Amino acid sequence: MERNYKYQYNWQIGVYSFNIYTETKLNMPFHYLNFRNDKKIRIKIFLNENILEKNRIISFCKEKGKQYTPDELRIFYQKINSLLNRNLKIENHINKYYKYKNYLFAYFPYITDNFVLQYSNKYNYIKIYGNANNLYRIILDFLTINQRYLPLHASAISKNNYSFSFIGESGGGKTSFLIKLLQKNYRFLADDSVFANNFKIFPTNYFLSVRKDFPNHPEINSIIKNHKEEKVFIDIEKEVSSILLSNSINISKNTFYIIKPKEKKWEGISKMNEPFPAISHHSFWCTKFLVKENKDLDKWIENKLRDSLFFWESKTKNAQTITINFNEFESEIERFDERILL
Repeated sequence: MERNYKYQYNWQIGVYSFNIYTETKLNMPFHYLNFRNDKKIRIKIFLNENILEKNRIISFCKEKGKQYTPDELRIFYQKINSLLNRNLKIENHINKYYKYKNYLFAYFPYITDNFVLQYSNKYNYIKIYGNANNLYRIILDFLTINQRYLPLHASAISKNNYSFSFIGESGGGKTSFLIKLLQKNYRFLADDSVFANNFKIFPTNYFLSVRKDFPNHPEINSIIKNHKEEKVFIDIEKEVSSILLSNSINISKNTFYIIKPKEKKWEGISKMNEPFPAISHHSFWCTKFLVKENKDLDKWIENKLRDSLFFWESKTKNAQTITINFNEFESEIERFDERILL
C-alpha cells in the first residue's frame, strides 16, 4: 500500500507519531507542540486527493454502508448534556458515520470542503479522501483530544508581545474583526481555533477562512476574487506576504474578548451553539485510537470535558464584550485599537 505514494512523512507531534503517505509535498503543522511523553501513539495516514475517488467512496457509503453512531460520540453527548444541563441531540450532528463489513467510514459534508475517512481504531490507520487541509484538520482532531492541550473556538492576534483572543458564535464577526486589525500591524495568531495549556496560547495553523463578502483587505481581495465558493481558505504563509505571523504567547499576556453582533445576547461559553467550548466536538470520533475499552472511554471523556470546561470558564470569566454593529465596523476597530494602545 505504501509503495503507491510518492512522498512519505514521519511527523512527531507530542505523543503522536504520524506516518503519512501522499502524492503531494506537505508542510508540517503544529511543529511547536513539543512535550515529553514516554508513550507514543503511532498512526498511519494515507492522503488521496483524487476528487473522483472521493466521490466514489461517498456514493459507496450511502449505497452500501449502514449508518451508525460511534460509541465515543454517543458517550460524549450523554456527558455534555449532563454537565451543561443541555438537550443536544446527536441526530443533529453534521458528520455521518457508516459501517461496511469490517470497514468504518466518516463523512464530513461541509459546504465549502467535504471529505471522507476510512479508518480503523484497531489497527490505527486512516485513509483520507480529500486534500491537505483535511489532513491538517484530522491531525488537529487528535491534538484536540489530547489531555495536555485544550482547544477553543476563537480567533487571535498579537501586538507588542501580548495577544487578544476573540470568542463568539460562527458568523459573529471574529474573522472580519481580525482582518481589520491585521491591517494595523497586529500579528496573526489564529483564525477560528487556538490551543492553550497552563502557560501558552498557540495557533493551530496559519489558515484564514474568509467569507467573500467581507474581507476588505487588498491582498486577500485579490486572492479570493476568482473563487466561486462563498467561503475561501487561505494559507497565509504561502499566499499573503503582508500579514505578520506570531508563534505563541504566554497565557498571562492574553486577554479574552467576547465578540457578538449588536442584536444578539451573550449567554456564556457553555451555552454557545457548539455543544462544547472546544474547537470541534466532532474531534471525539478519534478518542478510541487512545482508549480502547468503553468503560475506560466513559470516564476518560468525562474527565476531559470537566478539565476543559473548568479551564475555559476560569480563563474567560472576566472577558470583555465587544458588540459589533456592522454599520459602524470601522469605528469599532478604531475604539479597540485605541483601548489597546492606552
